[in-house]
Amino acid sequence: MKNIIDYIKESYEELKQDYTTADGASGNEKKALSSKYGTANKVKDIQKAILLKMREERHNRKEFTNDDVTNFTRLDFPEKKLYDELAEEPIEFVRFYADYYLQLLKKRRLDKMVGQKLNSYNSSISDRYAIKRYETILAYLTANDKTEEEKAKDKSDKERIEMIKKNLIEKISIELEGFKNKIIEMTKRFSKKKYDNAPKIIERCDKEISEIEQTFDGKSFYSYHKTNEYKRIEELRKIKSREKIILVKYPTYKEYEEACVNEAIRQFENNISAIADRVKEKGLNIENVTCQDVYDDPKFIEMRITDGERSLWCRSILAAEYSDKMIPHFRFIITERKGAK
Repeated sequence: MKNIIDYIKESYEELKQDYTTADGASGNEKKALSSKYGTANKVKDIQKAILLKMREERHNRKEFTNDDVTNFTRLDFPEKKLYDELAEEPIEFVRFYADYYLQLLKKRRLDKMVGQKLNSYNSSISDRYAIKRYETILAYLTANDKTEEEKAKDKSDKERIEMIKKNLIEKISIELEGFKNKIIEMTKRFSKKKYDNAPKIIERCDKEISEIEQTFDGKSFYSYHKTNEYKRIEELRKIKSREKIILVKYPTYKEYEEACVNEAIRQFENNISAIADRVKEKGLNIENVTCQDVYDDPKFIEMRITDGERSLWCRSILAAEYSDKMIPHFRFIITERKGAK
């Protein structure tokens, strides 16, 4: 009686044979294979289905050969999808693949360059491709080749950090609530001004375009289309189009105001989240972080974020205050002063 290992071997050999047969298959053979694997009657589709069956079969094994690597690469996915494709494989195969690639790098004397900064002076395109692929495999193993206990701990740690970050965002948001309200009021003022000015801008553009076009009477397109006057017309048309979009998209000022305020709040919340991420990246103990020395006026805010040992200074700058293309908004700059607490 055959054991499970024998059946697996037979299944794999059958898949290999079908893959080879598909290459030069006759019409009847392709029809039979497409029916067997449930694909279109095309060689490429048949072979892709077989390769996916081979992947399923790899999940039943713990040992692998170079043929398995070949069949994996035959899946022909973009390099940026390598990490995702590895996730579909058994972890034992990924370990084998990592060792396989390491041996290739050693043969090409590239193994010492793993993790190093690569450029056209110290490596070829082919070298960089091979090293990058190996680094991606290692990154996948680092993140996923763990025991269930380790995975559970990682998940718990991640959830704890996310909760701490959420609390930090809430702390900063509370400290900046007054500043947020000022941003909303400023946004309302600028959006009202911009909406009211839109028809006037359109009218001015039409008038200037008409005046310039009158100077082209009787001239052919080719005699004026490269002139400064024609370029000015193109510029005016873009300005006019930008203003008309506002009026068409938002039939009333209140609708435009609401959209601008929602966008201002979204940007503000993104800035707060970015501040929290920066605090985390800088290595502050985010469980002990507090916001201190908060100072704000209608156009500026500054505060100190500290864990008691190290401090970050956060200040805002007003962007696009005089722009006629967008509503003014705030950006935040974060710096660390060495030796300061």
